[in-house]
Amino acid sequence: LCASPSSQGSGYGGQVSCWAWGSGNAFGETRPIATPMQLQVKGRSLRGLGTAWDQTLLVASSGALWAAGINSDRCLFEDRPEGPQAAAKVDLLELDGLQVEAAAGGRAHIITILEDGEKVLSWGSNNEFGQLGHGGAIALARVGPRAVVLPAPRAQVRQVACGEAHSLLLTVAGTIFAFGDGSCGALGS
Repeated sequence: LCASPSSQGSGYGGQVSCWAWGSGNAFGETRPIATPMQLQVKGRSLRGLGTAWDQTLLVASSGALWAAGINSDRCLFEDRPEGPQAAAKVDLLELDGLQVEAAAGGRAHIITILEDGEKVLSWGSNNEFGQLGHGGAIALARVGPRAVVLPAPRAQVRQVACGEAHSLLLTVAGTIFAFGDGSCGALGS
C-alpha cells in the first residue's frame, strides 16, 4: 500500500484512517499525524487506497479517482497550484467515463488500472527513467496521461505498485512487469 516515506493508511468499512510525518504530508495536512485519524472524503464510499511520494490516492466506489497531498509539478491536479491539497476528485479528460480499479504513484508519477485491468494509464512530471512505461525515457518534461505499453500477449492487470522512480504491474496470470530506475536492483535484475 505505501510507497512514500511520509504516509500510510488503512481502510475499514468505507472509512479511511491515516497517519504520517513531516510537514506538507500526503493528506492535505501541514502537521505531523502520529496516530490514526479519519480522513474525510466528503461522504464518498471507497473501494481502494494507494499512495505516492507525498500524495494519497483514493478510489471511490463509483470508480472515480480522488487524491490529496502535495501537488508537485501539478501531478495530481492540473488546475491547482503546487503545494498541499485537500482530498478532491482528480479531473483528467483521459479518465472521463472510465472506471479506476487501483492507483499508485512514485515521487513524480501516478499509474492507474482502469476497466477491470484492461487498460493502464500513467502520467507524471517527468519520465526520466522510463517509470511511466511509455516506451522511452523523457527527462524533465511533464507527460500527460497515456497508456502503459505492455508486451503481447496483453494480460489483464490486477495490481500496481510504485517506488520513487520505478513501477510494477501484476497481471491476473501472475506475471510481473517492472520498468523505471533499476540502478539499485529494484527491478529484480
